[in-house]
Amino acid sequence: MGWSLVVVVVLAGVLGATCKKTDEDPPTNEVNSKLESIRDSAFSLNNCRGRRNQLLRRVFLNNRSISCNDGSPAGYYIRKSNGNRRWVIYLEGGWYCFDLQSCHNRWTRLRSLMTSTLWPEIRNGGGILSSDPDENPYLWSANHVLIPYCSSDSWSGAFYPKTPDQLAFLGSEIILEVIHQLIPYGISGARKVYLVGSSAGGTGVMINLDRVAHALRRWGSTAEVRGIADSGWFLDNEPFNPIPCTDAHSCRPTEAVKKGFKFWNGQLPESCRAQHTSDEWWKCYFGYKVYPTLQSNSDFCLPMAI
Repeated sequence: MGWSLVVVVVLAGVLGATCKKTDEDPPTNEVNSKLESIRDSAFSLNNCRGRRNQLLRRVFLNNRSISCNDGSPAGYYIRKSNGNRRWVIYLEGGWYCFDLQSCHNRWTRLRSLMTSTLWPEIRNGGGILSSDPDENPYLWSANHVLIPYCSSDSWSGAFYPKTPDQLAFLGSEIILEVIHQLIPYGISGARKVYLVGSSAGGTGVMINLDRVAHALRRWGSTAEVRGIADSGWFLDNEPFNPIPCTDAHSCRPTEAVKKGFKFWNGQLPESCRAQHTSDEWWKCYFGYKVYPTLQSNSDFCLPMAI
């Protein structure tokens, strides 16, 4: 299985596209069929009649057992692009918590990252979720899905609370349930699916990319699945000045991840776990460990800002 790392430098506003430019994929050597090119061109011309709506609409998961930390329903925001067979699924970032104390601190300071009770009905899409071709020249007309981060587990958990006072950590379950709920919207007929994330969401991309690709195949899709991770390539360096481990900002990455892996019932790629003994599976949270083991046939891009 061949794999390659593409390093992309992201500079906002460098690409000044207009509606005269077709909504094409990032340059590749792939040659689309004439029929596909005609379809894409027609779709682009249709959308160039005016700027598309930037707003994404909130949808809660039908399966209420898959929840945010506090038991409130998980969900997603969507802007459907009728006729387009490309999907962008974005995982939000926002660090994590790894034990009772750090999660209590997180609830006090960052409650919006642990519950859906504060989610607005609509959100504005920007960046790779933008429908403005000047801002998002390659993927402006794709179907856009934003999955808010409310699991505090780097999108890896599968811990269902057993008592009312326990927190849920269901990041990996949320991703799969969202994609399953997108089937009626047409994702099983997608040509390309981009799983995108930043910070903890970037880690979530690496951890879940193979799982998402396999799930789509299982549900009848032949889509090409690609991952784009932004700022999620964490390193297990020792801190210069160690301080008490009370939250993700103060704790050594290795110590926090070891605790979190057990606390969240972390679900890590089987291909990476196979490279380590069971007491070292936590190492698969680190990009340089998990990336070489990915089994997906997709390209993997790691954008880096400089």
